[in-house]
Amino acid sequence: MAAGSITVSGVVESYREARMSLRGGVISTIVVVAATVWAGNQGIRPRPAPADYPARQTANGMTLAAAVLTPEQVKKRFSTNLNHLRFR
Repeated sequence: MAAGSITVSGVVESYREARMSLRGGVISTIVVVAATVWAGNQGIRPRPAPADYPARQTANGMTLAAAVLTPEQVKKRFSTNLNHLRFR
């Protein structure tokens, strides 16, 4: 038996499982934070207010707003060619 272990059956295993679970949670959190920081300001910036969009709807305290883009606007705003990714 290892030094500092408890002789009650299952307690040592539960402690190890809890430690591994905590370690996995910490690693997952670090990965998510790093991905968020790395992404930074990439992407399309939203307009300042929902009223700035031609179509909008509010329900249950949440507003969804949208605008249709022309093919030329899509080419300017997206860095990836979406046609090659089968988004048609």
